[in-house]
Amino acid sequence: MRRIVILSYTERGGQLNREIADCLRGGGDVALSCIWGTDFSSTDRLLEEEWRRTTAFVFVGAAGIAVRHIAPFLTDKFHDPAVLVADEDGRFVIPILSGHVGGGVQLARDVADEIGAQAVVTTATDVRGRFAIDVFAVRNYLCVPDTAAIRAISAAVLRGNTVRLRTGIPVVGEPPAGVEALSAGAERPAGLSDRTDVGLIAENADGSERADAELIVEDADGGELCRLAHRSYVVGVGCKKGKDGGALYDFLREVCALSGIGEERICAVA
Repeated sequence: MRRIVILSYTERGGQLNREIADCLRGGGDVALSCIWGTDFSSTDRLLEEEWRRTTAFVFVGAAGIAVRHIAPFLTDKFHDPAVLVADEDGRFVIPILSGHVGGGVQLARDVADEIGAQAVVTTATDVRGRFAIDVFAVRNYLCVPDTAAIRAISAAVLRGNTVRLRTGIPVVGEPPAGVEALSAGAERPAGLSDRTDVGLIAENADGSERADAELIVEDADGGELCRLAHRSYVVGVGCKKGKDGGALYDFLREVCALSGIGEERICAVA
């Protein structure tokens, strides 16, 4: 479930704002319709309040407005929420930030489909319909590699080279063009028509986690490009009132160390 904040600044933009919010809510998302002068009076204050807890922002209006306001909040592609811009006539929806890891490209396509607009996507792997390791990682609950690894893998795929996914996790689905899956117990369902669909199952038949829940990405010569671990753990944390956040984090790190769980393997803390 995504938490999406939609901002607009004109009467016409407000109409589209409400339409987008209704469509997203119908799909199970949490959509907050924020209209200038009614729901907020300061874009910067709204962004400051929502930036760290929101999946995506949709600005209905000029792209320049969005760029100027989000600039002070930017960190990196692994932590920033997705940001989209839609014109108030509802003709175009453009992901301008966190298109892959943040899900901006998919959200732009979702919104465009709902309102009858055109999603304007400019990322090279999407434009050419090629495999994107960061999208694959997010969809399969894998630790996303660093930026340098993403660039190296995307560059290899865009050059037409083959990359290998070597893992002990069973692979379900046909790998897309340019990708070779080398997996123990690989399962290829007969009659699968969508050749862009490939996923991982990180558990045994009895539901227990596989000990080898790791994936190695290699180039065509077998050289290792990066390793991705499965984010298999949700950690429940309780505390007394007024407990310091830093102390909680230190305790979490201590528990991970004692349990032999890498912090990158945690997908959520509840």
